[in-house]
Amino acid sequence: MLLILLGIVLFILEIKVTSYGLLTLGGIASMVLGALLLVKTDAPFLKVSLSVIIPTVVTFGALLMIVVWMAVKAQLRRPVTGSEGMVGSVAVAKTDLAPRGKVFLQGEIWDAVSEEPLREGEEAEVKAVAGLTLTVRPHRK
Repeated sequence: MLLILLGIVLFILEIKVTSYGLLTLGGIASMVLGALLLVKTDAPFLKVSLSVIIPTVVTFGALLMIVVWMAVKAQLRRPVTGSEGMVGSVAVAKTDLAPRGKVFLQGEIWDAVSEEPLREGEEAEVKAVAGLTLTVRPHRK
């Protein structure tokens, strides 16, 4: 029973610790060994069948690998909120920017600074965010 519990603990740790699947492999091995040693007897009809052990362990392992893959994929995605999510977005100049002015981005009007002059109505790409001021450049399509 302890080996099966160790396998479950290793599966849970895989979610919390970055081990790139090594804890999952250890959990699978621990569960298989624990299941094989679960009932110690010479009578074959009292032992846990491999046709029960293997699908159970493979199912748990596959589900955990899917969860870990989705978590890693979510961590690698570009941020979509906050100042990090605004970098690279396209804003529209509300006033002339030479070098300061106002831009419209995500439903809000922001103060902006541009190294190159921008005219009202032109599109600008956000390069950086510093407080409530955006650093922009002309958007090249």
